[in-house]
Order: sequence, then structure tokens, then C-alpha cells
Amino acid sequence: MKLFEMIPERFFQLFTGKNRQVYAEALLLLYEQHNSNRFGIEYDLMRDLFQELIETQQELGYAFDSEED
Repeated sequence: MKLFEMIPERFFQLFTGKNRQVYAEALLLLYEQHNSNRFGIEYDLMRDLFQELIETQQELGYAFDSEED
């Protein structure tokens, strides 16, 4: 199966919006967890990592913009 047959068409729209930096960082966190855990990714762990990412970005002065979609 080819990569673009598995990824939804709208996936890359995340990286065109105002919060693209945070979305890219979140995707990298997810990828790192996928590589280090062969038996799946724990929901609680990912939730905590995403929360930490958001809090860190806010502490650095990043202002999240609400997006329509």
C-alpha cells in the first residue's frame, strides 16, 4: 500500500493553518512514541505529552488561534 493511499486528503491542511507549528510538534511526538513502543501507544501518556507541549508553547508566548475546522 502506498503512503498517500493511507493518509486522508485533508491531513496536510493542518500544516497550512495558524497553529501549524504546534501540529507539527504534536505529530513528531506521536511518531517518536510509535517508534519507541512496539505494542501500541498509551492514551494517557500521549495525552500528558500533548498537554505538556501545549503548556510549554504557552509559556514561550505562543498564542493559539482558534480555527474554523
